Amino acid sequence: MNFIPVKLKEPKSSFNYFEDNQVLTAEQLNKVVQYFDYQERITRARLIGVGIMCGLHIVFERNAITVTKGVGVTSDGDMIVLEQDKTFISARILNDQKANYAPFQKLKDANGELRIWELTGAESPDDNESTPLGSFFDNRSRRPQDYVILAYLSQHLHDTDQCSSDECENKGLVHVSDLKFLALTKADYDLINDESACCGDAYFSLPEVSIPRVLLNERDNIFSYADFQAAYRKQIEVGGAALKEPLTFAVASARTLSACMMESGVIKNNPRLSTGFSTAVLTDRAGASVDLHAQLMNKVTSFTASNTILGIQYMYDCIKEVADAYYEYKEKLFELCHGCCYDAAAFPKHIALGLLVEDATVTPCKYRDCFIESPILNHKDDQLREAVMLFMRLLQMVQTFDIRTGARIPVRITPSKGIAGDLSTRAIPYYYNAASLFTNWNPQKTFRRREKTNLGYDADQYSNIDFIREPLKFNIDEHEFFRIEGHIGKTYDEAFRAINQLRQQFDIPFEITAVQLQRERRTIIPPKIRKKNWYDLLLEREKFGWTHRLDHVKDYSDRVVTTLPTADELTRPEFRKMYNTAKFQDPVQAKTNVETKKAEIQNNLTATKTMLAAFKPTADNEQPAPDFVSTHQQLTNISSSLSKSAKLLTETSLLSPVSTIGVLDHPYIIDWIGSIIVNTENKIKDGYVFSNFLKQNPSMMHNAGVCRGGTFVLVYDVQNGQRIIVGDFYLPYVAKEDLVDTEIDPVKVPVKPYLPIDVGLVKDFVKVPFLNEDILGIKERFDIFMKDEFTGVKGKLDGIGNMVNEVNKDVINVREGVAKNMETMANSYQKTFGTMTESYNSFLGNVVKFGDKGGTVAGGVDGLLGLNADSFANLTPDRINLVREKLKEITTRLR
Repeated sequence: MNFIPVKLKEPKSSFNYFEDNQVLTAEQLNKVVQYFDYQERITRARLIGVGIMCGLHIVFERNAITVTKGVGVTSDGDMIVLEQDKTFISARILNDQKANYAPFQKLKDANGELRIWELTGAESPDDNESTPLGSFFDNRSRRPQDYVILAYLSQHLHDTDQCSSDECENKGLVHVSDLKFLALTKADYDLINDESACCGDAYFSLPEVSIPRVLLNERDNIFSYADFQAAYRKQIEVGGAALKEPLTFAVASARTLSACMMESGVIKNNPRLSTGFSTAVLTDRAGASVDLHAQLMNKVTSFTASNTILGIQYMYDCIKEVADAYYEYKEKLFELCHGCCYDAAAFPKHIALGLLVEDATVTPCKYRDCFIESPILNHKDDQLREAVMLFMRLLQMVQTFDIRTGARIPVRITPSKGIAGDLSTRAIPYYYNAASLFTNWNPQKTFRRREKTNLGYDADQYSNIDFIREPLKFNIDEHEFFRIEGHIGKTYDEAFRAINQLRQQFDIPFEITAVQLQRERRTIIPPKIRKKNWYDLLLEREKFGWTHRLDHVKDYSDRVVTTLPTADELTRPEFRKMYNTAKFQDPVQAKTNVETKKAEIQNNLTATKTMLAAFKPTADNEQPAPDFVSTHQQLTNISSSLSKSAKLLTETSLLSPVSTIGVLDHPYIIDWIGSIIVNTENKIKDGYVFSNFLKQNPSMMHNAGVCRGGTFVLVYDVQNGQRIIVGDFYLPYVAKEDLVDTEIDPVKVPVKPYLPIDVGLVKDFVKVPFLNEDILGIKERFDIFMKDEFTGVKGKLDGIGNMVNEVNKDVINVREGVAKNMETMANSYQKTFGTMTESYNSFLGNVVKFGDKGGTVAGGVDGLLGLNADSFANLTPDRINLVREKLKEITTRLR
């Protein structure tokens, strides 16, 4: 019995041509058959593919196993075709002595029997060696979920010669192919399965990963760069740790990819593959390889170890982008099964159909020979190259990450695709070495020889295309995001000016603002502060009004000095006689006091007017605002002293500018309006403190740039007196200029009684023409007169008070008398009424009721009420006279 070898391992490169009348040998004829058999096999296995092409699925019931119809190709190019579904109800130990299939030799037990069971159907009812499937799986050591089903093409050469002692029929050898379906455990299948480097389960072995977000809110108390860095440090460390397993598996899968490329002839068969940009080794079959995660964590440690290194947000961006790059690499491994020169001995005579009981936790092709197509079909060769390039990009990103800061780093704005798109479509960030990365950044562009069209901060290092080197000068309609880089570490003025200049120069659709980490208002620079225009209008009105009144005071003080008595007049005996008393001060001293106070008023007026002219209330002033109220009070005191002394020496009207200056309300209103303006600006400034701004704009995000139509937010930290840019965010909308409520707090305006200072004012002061005894006497007599008048008025007032008291007494007496008279009158009325009633009744009693019978009216008054008109008409004259007399008597009594 002859065993069938792996035929693709024995190439047949020639065969014999036949000639006329040639004697053919078996070898010559067999070469022809073998040659064409080899060509047919290699066509299937190399140009089409190997594995299950369709069908051949397993349906398991407790007592039966059904394999659906389908087609498959073994790694040796044999076709396995099942035209109809086939059901099996029993199993027996496989006897493979005829074929003696090499892979199965690993599965013999101590007795030399195979640990493989052949499935049999209803066509073998008398098979005593078979066990019904129901009984087969009743054995506790056999669980259906532990078994794999194979389609096995048992091939061998069968000798058909039947020889006796006399002769042989000489029929020759027959090639026998017998399709069988087998069951074996998963552990035994792993022993015979030679998984190809070009078709493994690398995609499913790569773990999932997601980077935690940096969630900031106003309660985090972020008021310095150290606080800001601490907020990012935690998530950077957590994200870096989360990437350990994914990066480790990515490196392992890269080793597999390099082996596949060598097997497929894509690269030279060399166990080591250089990255091409450093001395690092991408893969080593011996196991030594790049520790990608360790390199990444070294970068993380260098940034998180110090609170002074700027660019902590870029370190977080790198962690996120590494995760994005990892996922793009992982997706390229999905269904990356192809074989240019697939090993013919992998499964030369069998095909794994899968687990008897499907397990969702197991990758689809682990126990099923999925179809491994030729790399030219569906561009699987390009998919392999792209996967390798994406891994190279991942490696380069980690190894070349570096943040450049300083004045020499220019600020640039680079158009980019949106952050929701693939990393390959975005602009290359400035913290990577673009000169070495650009060829692997977007594999699809590289395949099309367009790698130099990748946008990036350092595009001038690898591209000579104008619209790539200076993209803002060309069409940007397809770009919805703008990377802004190079500003970290610069002062606020430098960064804001550079970004704003680019924004205006190229008409880029976004706004820009800035916020400060510290709460110190003095260093906050809100880009725009709007205050109500009528604040300024009211302030200027009050400043003008007070300045005008101060001019009146100056004019009055100038003129009042000219009305003072001269030195000769002050020496006259008559003048000094009046003042040389304890009641009045010395006149010379009074004049001196007026002149001194006048000079003080002049100085105070000049200083006050200067302060008014320069007064522009703003929260930016480092010096405290002028205290106009105190200045006003000081001026009032000086003016009062001047007015007091001047009145002893001059005659003026009742009111003068210096006497009315104390009731002006201008200083109070100026202070009030100034405080409103300052408080409003302070509220707006408080809105530009990072924590407050974040409270008003919780949608603030960081992606190293700004979206179209958004607001780019610079974050600066005050360090050594300078505002240093340490981070940035963006809002997906235009931020309001007034970020806080600027309504005026309820304040009661201090109102002073207003008196026009010109009322009763004599414009021309009249100096006393002649100071003599008569004038002094008049004044003295006037004082005596006023005193007498006051005494008289006081006496009269006292008399009036006594009269009022007497009147009060009379009122009380009258009230008592009236009460008594009312009581007497009431009694009199009551008595009179009784008498009247009695007389009336008597009168009525004498009235004769006229008719046939005479008589009186019964019932008195009541009876009278019963008389009718006819009764009165029948009265005699005598009776009428009697009635008249009685009525007179009643009337008299009533009076």
